[in-house]
Amino acid sequence: MNVPVDYRLSLAAVVDEILWRDWDPIQINAHDGAHFEYSNYVSSVTQLLREAHTSAEVAGLLEQLSTERMGTKPERLPPGHHTKVAEILVSAAKRLMQGKRPWEMPELRRQVAWANQMLPETGLVTMHSGNASGYDPDTGNLVIKPSGMDYESITPSNLVEVRLSDGKILSEGFKPSVDLSHHLYLYRHLEGVRSVIHTHSNYATAFAAVGKAIPLVLTAIADEFGAEVPCAPYIDNEGEHIGEAILKYRNRSPAILMGNHGVFAWGDSPKSALKAAVMVEDVAKTVWLSMQLGTPHEIPAEEAEKWYDRYHNRYGQ
Repeated sequence: MNVPVDYRLSLAAVVDEILWRDWDPIQINAHDGAHFEYSNYVSSVTQLLREAHTSAEVAGLLEQLSTERMGTKPERLPPGHHTKVAEILVSAAKRLMQGKRPWEMPELRRQVAWANQMLPETGLVTMHSGNASGYDPDTGNLVIKPSGMDYESITPSNLVEVRLSDGKILSEGFKPSVDLSHHLYLYRHLEGVRSVIHTHSNYATAFAAVGKAIPLVLTAIADEFGAEVPCAPYIDNEGEHIGEAILKYRNRSPAILMGNHGVFAWGDSPKSALKAAVMVEDVAKTVWLSMQLGTPHEIPAEEAEKWYDRYHNRYGQ
C-alpha cells in the first residue's frame, strides 16, 4: 500500500487530539495540564487504525480503555459515545491514508466551534437551545453543531460537515442540528453569508413572543442594523418554511426575530454572525428597559443612515 510518508506521525497526532477533545471519558479536557492523561493510549488506538480495523473494533478498544484502565462507568457517558468517536477516528485515518487532511476546512471548523462555545458564554442560550454554522464556498460545504450536544463538548473535529448543494451529510459519528434545513436555505439564498446563528436569547425572544420588532430607538441599533430588527409572524418548522419566511420578512439588518420562536442572525464570518446575535439581545434588553420608563422615541430613517454609514464605513482600524 502506498501510504504518505508522514502518515504514521500525523495519524498519531490526530488520534491524540481526538482522544483529548472528543473522547475524554473522564471529562478533564477543560484543564490543559491534564492532556497527558490520554497520551498513554495513543499508540494502541493508532496501531488499531493502521491495521484498518472497523469502527466497531475501535469502539471496543475505547470502551475497554475507559472501563478497565480508567474505571469509567458506562452510564457516565452519552449513549453510543465510544462508537461516535470511533467513527471520527476511522474517518480521519482513511483520509490521511489517501493523502488528505484528516478533516476539511480546519480553520472554519475552529471558528464555528468557538462560536458555538460562545453562545452560553455570552448568555444567548441555555442547555442546547441554539446553534452556529459556517460555510466554505471553496469546498461548497458547511459545518454545523451536532444535534443536542453540550456546548463544552463541541470541538472542530466533531462538527458535522454537510454539502450545501444537496444537504448530504459528509462526516461520520454525529447527527447535525435539527435546524440544518434553515441554515442551508439561508446559505443558498443570501449572497455573501458565511455563518448563521440561531438562539432563543431571553429579551429578544420576549419581543418575538408578542410578535413585535425591536424598534429603531437607539443609535446602537442604527449602527449595527441600520433599521429595526424585524419580527416575522409565527412559522412552523416544516421543510424550508422558516428559511422562506426569513427572506420574506427580513430588511437590511443581519438578524430577524421569528414570531413565538427566537432569533436568527448571520454574517460574513462566525465572528460577525455572533456579534449580530449578541447585539440583538443587548439592544432588546435596553429597549425593554426603556419601555418600563415610557415610550421610546424612534430615530428617523435619514438620521439612522448617518450612524449606519459611519459605523460600517469609517469606524475601526
